[in-house]
Amino acid sequence: MNDLRPILQEGDFRPLVRDTLTTLGMFLLHGDDSWKYNLAGRPVFDPLSGLLFLGGLLLLGGWAARPGRARFAALFLLSWLLVMLIPGCISGESPHFLRTIGALPVVFLLPALALDRLLDRLPARVALPLVVLGFLAFGSLTAFDLFGRWATAPEQRAFFRADYATLARVLTPDEQPVIAAEYPYDLDPLDLEVIRGGQPLAARWFDGRTSLLLPARGGSLFAPAFARPPGSETVPPLAEVRGPGGQPGLARYATATYPFLPETHAEAAGNHLLLVGWHAPTTIQAGETLTVPVGWRVRVGGAPADLAFSLKLVGPWESVWAQHDLSPVPPADWHVGDRLIVFHQLALDPATPPGIYRLALQVYRRETVTPRAVCEWRGPVPAWGGPGRAGCSGAPGDAALSPYDPRALR
Repeated sequence: MNDLRPILQEGDFRPLVRDTLTTLGMFLLHGDDSWKYNLAGRPVFDPLSGLLFLGGLLLLGGWAARPGRARFAALFLLSWLLVMLIPGCISGESPHFLRTIGALPVVFLLPALALDRLLDRLPARVALPLVVLGFLAFGSLTAFDLFGRWATAPEQRAFFRADYATLARVLTPDEQPVIAAEYPYDLDPLDLEVIRGGQPLAARWFDGRTSLLLPARGGSLFAPAFARPPGSETVPPLAEVRGPGGQPGLARYATATYPFLPETHAEAAGNHLLLVGWHAPTTIQAGETLTVPVGWRVRVGGAPADLAFSLKLVGPWESVWAQHDLSPVPPADWHVGDRLIVFHQLALDPATPPGIYRLALQVYRRETVTPRAVCEWRGPVPAWGGPGRAGCSGAPGDAALSPYDPRALR
């Protein structure tokens, strides 16, 4: 119901009109952008079957406009089609095949009606070869899209966790790996458990897109292509199982030699974490996305499960211009001596005015929302400002200001 809110609150019909048009266009112009069941963007019909679909619509429209026995059936089918397209028209993210799945019977009946009418007007010696050639053509296009393009697409392999199937084959029973994931708290561990047939695995997980977990005991880090830690492309893996056509696949790294941030600080953040370092630029530009890696070391285990990290860009009068909060590593997987990097992404508003800003780094519990500020950094916006300074708990000092590059830390 996302598109109804602007109408009720502001009288804005544009989202409804946009999603209605994209829903209607999914049949011939542009389909669902999800890779889960289909080539992203592929319309429901190819051009040839799309013509039959339009022909079926014209037939139904003609029957509905004329009195007779077919009128009720035509009106019923058209009403069915329109009603079942409404969820896609009003809910945003259109076109969306699953939300409009109720229209499926009518959608595929329409080309059949047009094809039946066409064949009735042709002699049998023409109709039969035409049907055979049509099915061969449609079947070949669909088979190529499904088995030639979709089955080997990296986006589809990521969605269905093909790299975890590879991981399940290479893991040994006594291995205790660290695994990069997209959903480290629930879905990805469950996926791997199902693939392994329910066999127990002493694995530890982290969100590879926004963090890095390096255990104190060493061992192997496995990173699928869809969850490689930032900067990992510069770190040679111990081994990599590539996907079809040489696409990036599951990579294995040695955690003992994986580059970490220089440990330039030792500031306690509560009872469980020690802030050890970070990288921030001396200047930032309005409209850009600022990446700030922050390094931590685990002091004590048993951290609260709802612990979260926050980084804010704070301007004059304590106004917040950008903020990124996340919990990328389940605290249950923290062990004493582990090292963490949290990669904060701050998307700066293009309207951010020039001035002196500070980065406010906080660790807090989501249930209580009582942040504990552990470090602040002052830097200029835009590029012509002066040098940045950093300080933790009131102790100013020079910050490590170069961008995070694992190649420089090896």
